[in-house]
Amino acid sequence: MNRQRRTRTVCRMDKEDRLRALSARRPDAAAARQFVHKAYESYTVEGYMKSKGMIDIGQQPSE
Repeated sequence: MNRQRRTRTVCRMDKEDRLRALSARRPDAAAARQFVHKAYESYTVEGYMKSKGMIDIGQQPSE
């Protein structure tokens, strides 16, 4: 039996559909996924947080 392979375009479209459905059903999970993706693109969570204007998150208070 010869099965037809899925093309990259079809795989990309399916992924986009899954992510759209996720954001509609579970917006908190979609927001968390987007945060992790953007933080990964920024290479550090600290850099991402600074870009969003949240500089002091995760820092120890100075005494």
